[in-house]
Amino acid sequence: MGLFMIWAVALSFMGGPGCGLFDGSRKALVKPSEMTAEPGGAAFSLDETNYERLRPLLVRCRIRSMGSGALNLAYSAVGMLDGCIDFKIKVWDIAAAHALLSAGGGELRFLDEPCSLEAIPRQPAIVPYYAGTHSFCNFAEPLFSTE
Repeated sequence: MGLFMIWAVALSFMGGPGCGLFDGSRKALVKPSEMTAEPGGAAFSLDETNYERLRPLLVRCRIRSMGSGALNLAYSAVGMLDGCIDFKIKVWDIAAAHALLSAGGGELRFLDEPCSLEAIPRQPAIVPYYAGTHSFCNFAEPLFSTE
């Protein structure tokens, strides 16, 4: 179960696998359609390698940095963003929002070794990922291919 509250703008999201997903009292899901030119979220700043890697996404979509990887992921869960990418985040920053994303029917794909979101170590490593709708993740996948 994940609970995500944003006091400054009076938003709350809650849910988890098997429990459903709610934006306040409204039932929510990730965006059901194909990926659009609507916003995606990314943590900035991007180094030169990742900027070049993400160029096709940057050309196709409007990218916003909400200032929080957890917020980008939560917004993706409730359909406010197509998806998000973060290269410098720790697992404790995304654990609750990942539960929301799972409940809403979205995906989270780790760029490195998958990590457990159930047993968080005291000194977690950085866990780069991309997440969101299936179409967003399918569009992003070849951008991270090492082949």
